[in-house]
Amino acid sequence: MELGCQPYFYVEVLNQPLGTNLTIFPSGYVILDSGLFEVFRDEQDIAIMLSHALGHMYARHEPEEISKRLVSFVAFLPAIPLVLRLPLWALRLVKIGPWTIAAVFYSAAVIGLRKWSLDEMKRSEKEAVFLGTYLLMNAGYDTRRVAGFWQRVAKYREDMLSRNLSEEEMHIALRSFRSHGPLEKLQPIYDQLAEACEKDGHVYDQKIFRMKHPAMIWQNPKFRHTDQGTVEQRNTALQILSKGRRFRNEFRK
Repeated sequence: MELGCQPYFYVEVLNQPLGTNLTIFPSGYVILDSGLFEVFRDEQDIAIMLSHALGHMYARHEPEEISKRLVSFVAFLPAIPLVLRLPLWALRLVKIGPWTIAAVFYSAAVIGLRKWSLDEMKRSEKEAVFLGTYLLMNAGYDTRRVAGFWQRVAKYREDMLSRNLSEEEMHIALRSFRSHGPLEKLQPIYDQLAEACEKDGHVYDQKIFRMKHPAMIWQNPKFRHTDQGTVEQRNTALQILSKGRRFRNEFRK
């Protein structure tokens, strides 16, 4: 399967009936759980998830996430001596010393780091949402269904949380939501997406597509925005998205 600068993609379906995880690696491997086809039976839904994962991959959010975790780890290193002195703080609550002042400033830094992480998560998610929707549009799918799809994903997570699952089953079932964080905090993004889809029938944000890797996306003629895509563009852009039904049928054989 040809896709832009990536000539081939290799698809591997894992036997995870409760899992809905889908990961696309820059090397071209697509790993998805079998439960994905049980929860989202429509080819359009599979295409939305694939395009969203492709958006994360093309924006290289995974290396960014690793860098952020490294920064967080380094930032938390000074907390080790503070934590070791917690018993002493409990005995000296009325005294304000240098360690107490350091703890206050460090707590403020941790809160700021947490806010920065949430802002970065929303930024990455917005890039993946808009870029994935743009790729979906070039593949010939109806982008007006994207916002409704993510609302169903949020409902699915709520349903899974209400079920009496074991710890291992719950870990498998909710693994795909880890990278997205609380969906309610991302609702403004999906509302903006729904409004744009309703207005124009597609989503196109030039700033996002020029932001990262222009040689891979923006300068690639297969991925340039057109109001009326040619037959060649529709046939060549993201052929992997049109294979969702075949993957499902092959797995069920």
